[in-house]
Amino acid sequence: NQLLSNPIDINKTTVNELTNLPFLTLQDAQTIIKQRDKIKYFNSFNDFNTIKGVHPDVLLLLKPFVVFNIPDEKVESKTTSASFNIHSRIFSDLQNERGYLDKSYLGSKIKSYNKIGATFGNFRSRILVEKDAGESSFIDYISGFVEYKNESVIEKIIVGDYDFEFGQGLAIWSPYGYSKGSDAVNSISKRARGISAHTSSDENKFFRGLALESKLGNFQITAFASNNKKDATINDNDLVSNFVISGYHRTENEYSKLDNLTETTYGGSINYSLIDLFNVGILHINSAYNKYLDFGNNFSLNGNKFQFTSLSYNFYFNRLNVLGEVAYNGEAIATVANIFLGLSNNVQFVTTYRNYPKNYFNIFSNGFGETNNTQNENGFYFGVRINSDYG
Repeated sequence: NQLLSNPIDINKTTVNELTNLPFLTLQDAQTIIKQRDKIKYFNSFNDFNTIKGVHPDVLLLLKPFVVFNIPDEKVESKTTSASFNIHSRIFSDLQNERGYLDKSYLGSKIKSYNKIGATFGNFRSRILVEKDAGESSFIDYISGFVEYKNESVIEKIIVGDYDFEFGQGLAIWSPYGYSKGSDAVNSISKRARGISAHTSSDENKFFRGLALESKLGNFQITAFASNNKKDATINDNDLVSNFVISGYHRTENEYSKLDNLTETTYGGSINYSLIDLFNVGILHINSAYNKYLDFGNNFSLNGNKFQFTSLSYNFYFNRLNVLGEVAYNGEAIATVANIFLGLSNNVQFVTTYRNYPKNYFNIFSNGFGETNNTQNENGFYFGVRINSDYG
């Protein structure tokens, strides 16, 4: 889990970062930060007992996602922390699918997932090797990264596979996006993490190359460059008719679509934040392909070079949070605006307006809506959540 493997430093975090945790409301995050500022810092989880206004069950859920680094602690350590782990899963389905019976599957029924990870000081690395059932190669999918984190001007560097999240996902987002769900309030607004190591087994929706984050005062600057192979269907005219995101390479037809397309992407963002009052950011992305995309109509991807520009905003006014994004793909403007209001610690209200034109096509988007296409949608959403002692 991305959040578990990157715990939040509770003594340095912000309201915006805390609300990345899906079970924390804006009021919960504000209450925790207010109490921390009041007592200067939390020594341990026991100090959470001093927090009034956040349900104890919520605080208990928070425990595995945070660490307690005491600020200004003058302790010199002569050792560097290190860890090494191996995770392996191998299993076989007892059922014989049609592909095994008619011999259309090229490989065995064995599915394998092997991951090796290591940390050493500020460095973290991982290699993942996966094979789906029916695939012939035990190294059908290989992914890896080396990540460096530091509390200096260069906060983070990732070499290898990574994801990038910005704003509300209208221009770019990771494969972990969500649309409507069972949570009527918290799942509506996205909380971007910037660049992060790609740790999932998704075989197509990620970047491969170099990314870095730098902090200069209240500014956070992110830059990235990627060159990655993608699965795609190539027609008789040597045009790309669609992307293939299943990750399966079991049959000759599926295998023929493996790594048919080369995607070169680069760009960056600049965010300006003022504590927990507001955050404003701007993003620009350039993307090019080695083959021409022709998805069949005027309102889909056509061409081999694309640009996306986006502006995001996030303002806090006590119990009111206004946030959204405006994105442009060279032809159309997409927008989403969210208003979150905590009427009390037990009652939260959210309203959202989204307008995604039918000619707003974007390769990397994953905005809130009926689907994750971020296209051809226009509407309002209203949600209310009421908590009580009875559940």
